Amino acid sequence: MRPLPSVIAFLLFTSSLLIFFFVQFSVQDYTLCCYPFEYSHKRYCPQVDSQIYYKSNYSEVYTMFAQRDVTHQRARYDVYDYFKNGQQRDSYTTVVFRSQVDKMAYVFTNTSSSCTCYKFNPTGPVVSEHCVEVYDDSVVNKTQLGGIPMTRVMNNDKYVESNLLEEYHVYATDTGLGDHTCWVFLETFFITSTSSDDTTRFSAIQSYYDQSPKVDPNAFGVDVKCPPPEKCDLIQENSAVLLELKKLEHGHVYRERSRKRN
Repeated sequence: MRPLPSVIAFLLFTSSLLIFFFVQFSVQDYTLCCYPFEYSHKRYCPQVDSQIYYKSNYSEVYTMFAQRDVTHQRARYDVYDYFKNGQQRDSYTTVVFRSQVDKMAYVFTNTSSSCTCYKFNPTGPVVSEHCVEVYDDSVVNKTQLGGIPMTRVMNNDKYVESNLLEEYHVYATDTGLGDHTCWVFLETFFITSTSSDDTTRFSAIQSYYDQSPKVDPNAFGVDVKCPPPEKCDLIQENSAVLLELKKLEHGHVYRERSRKRN
């Protein structure tokens, strides 16, 4: 018979293995893979249909991955970050395809002080486009994105609790594909490490095509994007981040993917 301490140690080791594998599979949707200048959701890393790079004199880089969700028959576009000379420049950058025919896309950059648009052509130059944000009496403001009407269906909301500062924007975009609507969800939040004064920014941008023209802010969920490689250790705490996000006043926006698309 084994001594009791050995049995306890064996049980603890076995339990830790079970917990490890359970966590690995249970949080797969929120596990990240990190690359230099390329951040992607692990679940979609092997399913990338195409990726587009635009470089201007090798100093400005836009990176976009186009991915298709076969289960829900929706084209998914995850846009990462905009870099200039290797440095991240703007946390409010997203790219939307105008159509699947001409493969034209637009870079929409929205900051607190400006709103600019650029026509994105994978085989040609980036051309500046007229972009204007119109605020009316309601909480909805409308944006012209290179001639594409975009409607923000939620205000810029901020939420502060403990070490979490969160803000998000939701847009509905007419892609010119008949009744298809490309939903664009831009979410940015900040996490301050409890062990230091450093603040790390994580961005999540997701969009997909939907047959319904109805604006449904409940259709969105949060995908936590990876921080710069040197910050990758912090992202392992993303499960705790998601728990915090669920406490938000608009927590219904952040329902799990398995529930939100039923």
